[in-house]
Amino acid sequence: MRKISSILVPIDFSDSSRAAIEQAVFFAERFEARLEVLHVWDVPAYVRPDLVVWVEGSDEHRKPMTDVAEARAEEEMDAFLRKLPLEARRRITERLVGGDPVEVILRLTRDEPFDLVVMGTRGRGGLSHLLLGSVAERVVRGAGCPVLTVRAPRSGS
Repeated sequence: MRKISSILVPIDFSDSSRAAIEQAVFFAERFEARLEVLHVWDVPAYVRPDLVVWVEGSDEHRKPMTDVAEARAEEEMDAFLRKLPLEARRRITERLVGGDPVEVILRLTRDEPFDLVVMGTRGRGGLSHLLLGSVAERVVRGAGCPVLTVRAPRSGS
């Protein structure tokens, strides 16, 4: 069995991401591995990234949409990770990247020394899966290292 010393955990702040990070923390503790938690943010394609928006309560009231999206992602990352136990948070390095989630995750698994990716899957089926595809499925097919997908527990389970 290969040694696991570095684990990448892509998150989207969903319940399945919560389940994935809990599983990744479990592995990190067992293997004494480091965890890198990744959130890939993107401005929707129908919004121009150079669009300037008004931000209430800011020193500079006008900001580019990309700055607003990145600041929001930072806030969500902090809130998401704050729910983890302090000992788990000590193992974590955070990374926020703008771009397409699949492209960013695949590039990182090829270019950096990750031994494992642990990520959530929403378990979408039918037409929405056919039309939208699955980030997790595309990562499993193209990653440069093993990928463990974790589904959020169903409510009431």
